[in-house]
Amino acid sequence: MFGPVVRLLLGASALALGVVHIARGNPTGWIAVGIAVLLAYGYFRYGTVWLAFQAYRRADIDGIERRLRQVLAPGMLRAQDRVYYEFLAGIVAHRNGDFAAAREHLIAAANGPLRTDNLRSTVQCHLAQVATDSGDAAAARLHVEAARRIPHSTALDRLITELEAKLAD
Repeated sequence: MFGPVVRLLLGASALALGVVHIARGNPTGWIAVGIAVLLAYGYFRYGTVWLAFQAYRRADIDGIERRLRQVLAPGMLRAQDRVYYEFLAGIVAHRNGDFAAAREHLIAAANGPLRTDNLRSTVQCHLAQVATDSGDAAAARLHVEAARRIPHSTALDRLITELEAKLAD
């Protein structure tokens, strides 16, 4: 997936190429115009959720927030992309101290079609952290238990153990 600047350049180039070919009487220019339309459609339909998730993997919360702001119509995202949008929006809301919004976004993500069990467990860990930060230890324990039950990586297992230790204090 291309970033917004690359998409803009590719779309503008395809559109210009198509217009030039059409103006010269070459009907194959419509193919280039079609490519430009598809690039624009893809941008508005799918947004930059994938790029935001890549920022998450780099632990770049500012990058996540910047990319999510570029999603113009979250309601138009496919169900799977919408779930990732909700997950990432929850992380940004948590970082910004809006625990109610973070919980709402993360619950929406937990109830959606996430691609992997590890990510389902990760969402539960984030929900546990939000609950802990908002002072709801009972809810945090439930989320940690859910995260523990869902198959996950050893790296996530360490985080779950840390959350359990934090809740034991």
